[in-house]
Formats: sequence, structure tokens, C-alpha cells
Amino acid sequence: MSDFPASTAVAENRLDTSTGIATRSLGLLPRFVLLWLLLSLIVAGVLWLLYWVQLKHLQSLSLIEESQAVELAVQSIRAELAQAGADLVLLSRQSVLKQWLHSPTPHNHERITSDYVAFLKSSGRYDNVRFIDAWGQEFVRVNWIDGQPTVVGEDALQDKSNRYYIKESLELGPGEIYISPFDLNLERGEIVKPMKPVIRFATSIHDEADVKRGVLVLNYNGRRLIERIREIASQTSSHLWLLNEQGYWLFGARSEQEWGFMFDDREQLHFKADYPQIWRAIMDSSSRGTLNTDDGLFTYAVLSPTGLMHEYEGIDFKAGERWVVVSHAPSEILANRMQGPVYSLVVAFFLLSLFTAIVAWAITYYVHKRRQAESALLSSESAWRGLVESAPDAIVVVNESGHIEIANAQAEALFGYSRAELIGQPVEKLIPQRYAGHHVQLRGDYAQEPKARPMGEGRVLYGLRKDGSEFPVSISLSPIQVDNKLRVISDIRDVTAEREAERHIRELNTQLVEQNNELERINRELEAFSYSVSHDLRAPLRAIDGFSEILSQEYADELDQRGRDYLQRVRRAAQKMGQLIDDLLNLSRIARAEIRFQDVDLSAMAADALRELEQQEPERRVEALIQEDIQVRGDSRLLRIVLDNLLANAWKFTRDKGDARILFGMERQQEETVYYIQDNGAGFDMAYADRMFGAFQRLHDASEFPGTGIGLATVQRVIHKHGGRIWARGEPGEGASFYFTLGREMA
Repeated sequence: MSDFPASTAVAENRLDTSTGIATRSLGLLPRFVLLWLLLSLIVAGVLWLLYWVQLKHLQSLSLIEESQAVELAVQSIRAELAQAGADLVLLSRQSVLKQWLHSPTPHNHERITSDYVAFLKSSGRYDNVRFIDAWGQEFVRVNWIDGQPTVVGEDALQDKSNRYYIKESLELGPGEIYISPFDLNLERGEIVKPMKPVIRFATSIHDEADVKRGVLVLNYNGRRLIERIREIASQTSSHLWLLNEQGYWLFGARSEQEWGFMFDDREQLHFKADYPQIWRAIMDSSSRGTLNTDDGLFTYAVLSPTGLMHEYEGIDFKAGERWVVVSHAPSEILANRMQGPVYSLVVAFFLLSLFTAIVAWAITYYVHKRRQAESALLSSESAWRGLVESAPDAIVVVNESGHIEIANAQAEALFGYSRAELIGQPVEKLIPQRYAGHHVQLRGDYAQEPKARPMGEGRVLYGLRKDGSEFPVSISLSPIQVDNKLRVISDIRDVTAEREAERHIRELNTQLVEQNNELERINRELEAFSYSVSHDLRAPLRAIDGFSEILSQEYADELDQRGRDYLQRVRRAAQKMGQLIDDLLNLSRIARAEIRFQDVDLSAMAADALRELEQQEPERRVEALIQEDIQVRGDSRLLRIVLDNLLANAWKFTRDKGDARILFGMERQQEETVYYIQDNGAGFDMAYADRMFGAFQRLHDASEFPGTGIGLATVQRVIHKHGGRIWARGEPGEGASFYFTLGREMA
């Protein structure tokens, strides 16, 4: 096990001289009692220290668990509110809403109703969406009932002008969003049964003349948020609650506690009535904190819905109340967690007391037999031996012949031997038999060049217990000279837990690799499926377009103007769908394509792409500036797709500019080469910059700037295949700039 060393001669001097010179005049029994009490006191002190450490550890674990539960609840609330706010902003900016406000025809009314139906189907978060006019009268309402959107008829629309949230909402200015208190839904003055927890998100709607036309209201289904908190609460042993700023339970330990402010018979059921001091402390403190009281551990977070929506720049959120997330670990739970350690420590105390009694008697008897002249020497040894005994690791001292002279209590506990069984024995007694022979040679080598060092660096060492079991250990060796003879102090530590942790980490890494491989396989299958479906759709679309063309040519005289118009719409839709499928196929091909690196002149390629655009629209006048001699290493075919898409976008979005300008060039940014295409066209809102590279993502109306929404997704995939990255900057009406790098390029 180690090159450690020891001799029974010193072992015989293992008497505990902590009783000191003053006890020499005492008889055998008083010495025994005094020594036993002293050892018992040390044991009690050590066990009390262990109890204190264990208590602090469990308290820390409880605090971490409660804080994590509160943080998870806060993050869930933040995610739900952020999504609702984003949905409301999206609905308020719909072009169909603007068209309806401009022209409130039945057709536009039907269109906006259809949009709200589609929205409720896709979101699954809301009980209803409503447009309420400036006098508080519902004008459009779509409810979510039994898993289906239901349009409310005109005769069932209600006057909501007396509801508090409508009054608050009608006071909103442009760009402001109101978030109502979290309460139960009312219909015609009565609480809806079964109860529907709801948070209302509302924003004012103005027409082109900036006249307030009403408010758009989303009723967020609060059950969704409560179920998320309930799920988090189910994973902890403590209570997790959600309170409003009056201290009423929105989510509590019992359902009959909840929504007390909505029911006359529950008005006294609130947190501040059960825990008044805790409630005052929460209200007087910062937004987060922990309170350790006689009632247990309270961990809380005070949050405002408006404070959770800080990521929406330019939007002013107004909320009716704050909420408090509270996690409560009762004192009984903390006490129960300590029962096991306390029981173990009590048992250990009695066992160690018995052991110390035996040791005290043996030592006392031995000291009694020693000559008085030896006591001074033994006193000088006691201080050093106390350090060994108090060491947290097993300590074994071995002499030059390889015999154990000293073993501390931790060594006894670690190997299962008593000191009497260890002292004077070869150190190989503690080493598995298969290593014992070689260890004798290692011990001799160490004696030739003794120095403090870890033993067996780079190798796994094992110890051997009395019961024959083996366990991994780490050993540190320190040589000392006693009476000009070498002694080796071996510090031995059980590293079973560390080895198990390493093994567990290796298993987790293996699982992670397998999961990544499975994910890559699934992605490949999805791309192949998309390619196959898109490819199979082309034939019927060609047939639709072809037969529509035949109808328009050969039967034009038999169709009236409306019929011919419908036929042209069919052809345009089929052609647009065909273009979309072609783009999807290109996207799939790029995903499967292998890169063939070659020298590419991007300047010449960009010039050629712009010439093709000029030939398609010769009447356009566009100033094109291309930096010369931009040479890269990459796939020529794929890079042409990048330039075609980016330049075509620049060409398209500068259509309404009399002084249209397009630039292509490169520059050095932070030790890398960045290529860019800039224009002075329509530009875009940077709030949507992260969405623009997704498939089917469009930032402009298709009627204004046609397209499939796949081009930028294709460009991003090509850039990623080259190991680069792509991003964009823009401002509405001020143009856009697209930047990309080629991570694998070579000069």
C-alpha cells in the first residue's frame, strides 16, 4: 500500500499523557476516570462538530433546494408573460387589423376573425382574444372552448365598459401594454364555473390618424401558469406558493385557501393572516431573500410583471399588482432530515465511549507500570500524537523494517483493525496480496531517496480491510527522522466516492455522445423526408399550372371576366407554390451537399449576379459598388447561392428608391475577415433580426415584397457548412447590411 514504515517499541509508548504530571500522584482508578472523561469529552466534541457540520450542510442543501424552486417558478412566470406580451404585440401589428380599421367591411371583419381563430389554435395559451371598441363594447371575440376556437356571435357580445381592466386599458397610450391582476374570470358579473384563473393583456389600437379605436385584449389561461408551478412544487419536499400583493393565495397548499379576495367567505384566508411577521418582513425587504424562523425556512421572490418584461424596449408595460413566490420548508421537515445523522452520532458516541473506556483503562494501567523517569519523554510525544489522532485522514507510521508503529483512529475505522492488531505488523498487512511482494521492493527504493510526495502517481492504489474487501486509496508519504532512524508517515484517504463520481461522469459523457448521434440521425431523416415530399409535390403542381394555362388559352371565350381572373389566380398560386418547393428542394440539397473547396473570385461572382439582375429589370437604375479582387477558398456553387440570394434581396428591397445603391466588399474585424452586402432600401427592425434566418420567416408583407421566406435560411445553411457565421443590421427605411464569415477559408 505505501512505502510507509513503523516499530512496536514506539507503539508501546502510545500512552496518552494528556493527564499531565499532576495526575501521577493519583491512584489507578482516578487516573482511569479522568482519562476516560477526557477522551469522552474529545469524542463528544468531535461528534458535536460533525453534527454541526452536518446541520449546516443540510441547511445549505435546503436553502439551495428552496431557492432553486423559487427561481424555477420565477423563470416559468417570466417565460409565460414574455410569450403573452410577444403575442399581443404581434397581433396588434397585424396588417389585416390595420386594413380593418381603415375599411371595416364584412370581408375584413371575417379576415380578422379568421386570424384570431388561427392564433388561438396555434398558441394553446389563451381563453379568448377580443377587440373592444373605445366605448368598452366587444366588437370581435373568439373563445377557446373544449379545445376549439369558437367565434362569439354579434348578439352575444358584451358591454365590458364597467370592468376594471377595460377602464385601465382604455387609458393606455400608443405602444403601452396593460397587464391585469391575476384573478378569476367573470361573465356577466358572475365567477365562471369551473373557475378560470386569468391574466388579461391589453393594448390600445390606433388608426392611421392616431385616433384610438379600441383595445386588443388577450385572456391568458392562468391554469397553465399554475400547473407549471404545481409541477415544480411536486418535485420538492416543501411548500411552494404564489401570492398577490395583498397576501392572498393564487396557488396554495389547499385549493380552498386560494382566491380568497374573490369570495366573501374566504376573505380571511390569506398568507399574512397565517404568517403576519413573515409577510411584513417580505414586504419590507428587497425583492428576494430567505427567512429562517421558528416556523421553518421561507425563501421568497417579490416580482412585478412589468419588471419581467424588460426585454421589450420601446414598450411601456403597466401592471396592476406585484406577485410573491414563497417556498416554505417547515421546521418538521428540517428536523426529520437530521434524525438519521443524529441517531448515527448518538450510536457512535456510545460505541466510542465504550472504546475510549477500554483504551483509557489500558493506557492508565500501562502508565501506572511505567517508571516515573519516562513520563517526561511521553509528555513530549503527546503533542505530536494528538495531531496524528485529530487528523481527518488515516495516519500510519512505519519504521525502516516496514512495521507499523503508529495508527490513528481513522486508520482503525478505515481498515477495520484495532490498534493492537496493527502495531508491530508489516505494513503489507494493509495491501492486497497481489501487490504485497512488489511493495517490499518499492519500500526499499523509497528508503534510498526519501522525500515528501504522493505515492504511486498515475496508478490506482488499493487498500485491504480486515474483512478482505478492497477499496481505492490515495496515499501521501512524508519521511521524518526519529533517533537518527527513518520513519515514514503515510496519510491514507479512501477515494471510493471520487472514483464512483469519475465513473458516473464517464457514463454521462457516453450517454451524451449517443444522444447526439441519435439527434443527428433524426435530423438527417427529417431532411430526407422534406426533400422527398417537396419533390413529389412538383408533378401535381405542374399539372395544375399546365391545365390552367390550357383552360385560359382554349376556353377563354367560354369564361367570363371573373372566371378568367380566378384561373389566373390559380396559376399564380401554383407557380408560387412551385417556387416555394424549388426553394425547399434547394435547402434540402444544400443540407446534404458536400463542400468542394476551390479558389473563388467573389468579386467576379458578385458582378455576374448583378448583371443577371439588371437583365431581368433593365429599366432599373441601381448604383452597384463591388470591391475588387476578393478571393476565397470555398465551394463555388454554394457561394454563388449565397451571393444570388443576398444581392437579389438588396435589389428587391431598393425597388422604391430613386437613388438605389448596393455595395459588396470585405473588411477585417477582430482578427477575422468579414464580407458584407449593403443597400439603402426598405431595411428592417432589429427587434426581429434573430428571426430572419429561419425558414418561412418574413419581415415584410408578401404583397409589398414577394418571396418565399426561404432564401436567408438557405444562405445561413451554406455559411454554416463553410464553418462561418452570418448576421444582419438594419433600420426601417434606412437600408440593411448583411455580414458573413467563412471559417474554413484559405488565402
